[in-house]
Amino acid sequence: MSEFQLPRYTDLIIPTVTALKELGGSATIHELNAAVIRKLGLSERELSADDVRTQLELKLTWTRTILKNSDIVSNSNRGVWALRDPEIDPGSVDRERIWLHHRELYPSVTSRRQKAPAAQNEQADGMACEKSAPASVPAPDEDVTETRQDSDYELAVLQRLLALAPAGFERFCQRLLREAGFEQVDVTGRSHDGGIDGRGILRINPLVSIKVLFQCKRYSGSVGAREVRDFRGSVHGRADKGIIITTGSFTDEARKEAVRDGALAIDLVDRERLVEMLEHFELGLTRIETFQVDAALFREFER
Repeated sequence: MSEFQLPRYTDLIIPTVTALKELGGSATIHELNAAVIRKLGLSERELSADDVRTQLELKLTWTRTILKNSDIVSNSNRGVWALRDPEIDPGSVDRERIWLHHRELYPSVTSRRQKAPAAQNEQADGMACEKSAPASVPAPDEDVTETRQDSDYELAVLQRLLALAPAGFERFCQRLLREAGFEQVDVTGRSHDGGIDGRGILRINPLVSIKVLFQCKRYSGSVGAREVRDFRGSVHGRADKGIIITTGSFTDEARKEAVRDGALAIDLVDRERLVEMLEHFELGLTRIETFQVDAALFREFER
């Protein structure tokens, strides 16, 4: 099979706007990503090869940011994206102008991408697609202190998580589950216990609690249906619920397997949901407030 070429950012702008409009003007990140991928006509085989899905979804993250900076879309604190103008004609979107505006806002990112080895033989305007992890994602050792705007911190925090050692990511998930209300959260470590990395108790009310086993996957690939089935086999008979937490994503088949009729349901936490949880609990993220000038007030004193 020939090597798959990731779309350029400019090639993702109009499909993203079109998909968002067809979804009724708003969508969750998962809904929007799935709709754009369908529009691109990619097969599951293409998406599973060489982390194509992960790289594409990261590029879609930046595409949403590019559109947001051009006031085409907006997003809520709950991860819902929406068109600012529900009646917009996707065909009228000037993708080149939007890209140039993005380059003006992020000149350093564009410069790094232009210098990346994977882009040396691509177009020199910075729109080339990288064959490795997208260069628009900051390096783990880069100082990404929260000077980044809007949703850019999502990329920064994901790169921080990917830079953790496996044991460190397990402890991070332990902390996250505690923040979410779990009790007696233990990390089993490298016990090779059927893919189980830890256990905890979630108390529903003073009388009822459920036992949960969880698995942590700190990598940028996609978790498939087989991994979900294997994990379910380890959970069966030992706990009431299983949770898989990953910095990557889940294939469509994995999502179907997780809720298959007649089988123990497995909760899936992908990188998008993981970031939403970090936002909700403000874990590893610091909320920043700022001020906006009230021009109307000053005009009263100009008379």
